[in-house]
Amino acid sequence: MRRFLTKLLTNSWTVTLVATMIGVFAGIYLNNLYSNRSILQNRANALAQINNEVEKNREILKKSLEAHRYYKGGLSFLFRHLNEDEDLIVHRDTMEIFRETFPNALLLSDSTQVSGDLFNYEGELNFDIKGIPSIELSNVAWETFKASNLASTVNFDCLYQLELLNRLQERVRVENDKLIRMFVGEAEMGERGVLLTAKWNLLLELEDSLLALYDDFIENKGSYCK
Repeated sequence: MRRFLTKLLTNSWTVTLVATMIGVFAGIYLNNLYSNRSILQNRANALAQINNEVEKNREILKKSLEAHRYYKGGLSFLFRHLNEDEDLIVHRDTMEIFRETFPNALLLSDSTQVSGDLFNYEGELNFDIKGIPSIELSNVAWETFKASNLASTVNFDCLYQLELLNRLQERVRVENDKLIRMFVGEAEMGERGVLLTAKWNLLLELEDSLLALYDDFIENKGSYCK
């Protein structure tokens, strides 16, 4: 038996077979190793692109939020001082402060003294609609990542957080478009003021929530996307 095994192991055919099998297994191992490294590298590149997208969107959102707060301040002042007959009755000093803060927002045509320094102002609202930004928040990196097989390489928390971000981004974009359309609507000033204030408050809440999600993701992306 020992002599048979010795002959078998030293047989050229056996040696060739064993060498071939070792080569095949080594090739499979190296191929899998290269493939895994390639997947990990692609995943790292994709997550870096997503992070860059989130950071850019965050800067865009901060500017949009600042503009929305500014315009809401001016409109809230006007609508707050309109009475039931849509008369704008304001103290003279208060009106001067408003016009310094929001130049050309209100084109005054006349003013009538009500009592003391209290005046009834007449004019037209002249807020520049172009000053209200149309929010363009990109989701190209996320959508590309989600459509690829790389999405299966990250944990649930990462996917959940990114999906949450992008759904809220879309909600902010939709509500911003609604606000702009409402701004140029044909409703009466008093009625439009109530609707605009409610819509503006909703948009600011959504933008604040989205900004908090951006900050959280940027700060904790390492723990979310492992």
